[in-house]
This record gives sequence, C-alpha cells and structure tokens, in this order.
Amino acid sequence: MEITVRVCDVCTDPTRAVTTYTVTDQDGRSGSTDRCEVDGESLATIIAATRAVAPKVASSARTEGKKPGKKATAPRRRRQTEVMTLEQIEEMKRKE
Repeated sequence: MEITVRVCDVCTDPTRAVTTYTVTDQDGRSGSTDRCEVDGESLATIIAATRAVAPKVASSARTEGKKPGKKATAPRRRRQTEVMTLEQIEEMKRKE
C-alpha cells in the first residue's frame, strides 16, 4: 500500500488541506504548486477575479468548427487521491 501526503509548498504544514495550482506564462511554460488556503489566497483571488470578468461565449460560438453530428463527450476525471491526516496514517500502520 502506498500513501501520499501532499503539503503546502510554502509552509509545509501536513495538517492543512492543499489545492494544486498550475500556472502558465505567455511563452507556454508552466509549473504547478500545492498551496494551503492561507498561502494560496493570492492565487485564489486571481482566479476568482478572472472568472468574474470572463466573457460569456455563445453556444453557437462554442460549437463552431466541430463536425456536425458528433456528440461532445465529458472529460475523463482522474482518480482522486484520498486525503488523510497524520493520525489516520498512524492508525493504519498500527492495524497492519
């Protein structure tokens, strides 16, 4: 069994839940970072502001250029890794 613990890249506090942010610059270079709610506040603010001012795209514009008669498929979701506290991990070790 493999257990993965993701921590904030700034404070490295294992008790805080983290969100992974991927940032891409104009040249196409990108990088990812895991941030807790406190350290990721500036990134979350940028995302919220971007969503608020993003222009609405008409449905006809979204389908433009697609082959007629082909149905859109939902994107495949990745399997979500279970988030566990250190106490839960230690309890699992004791059980084994």
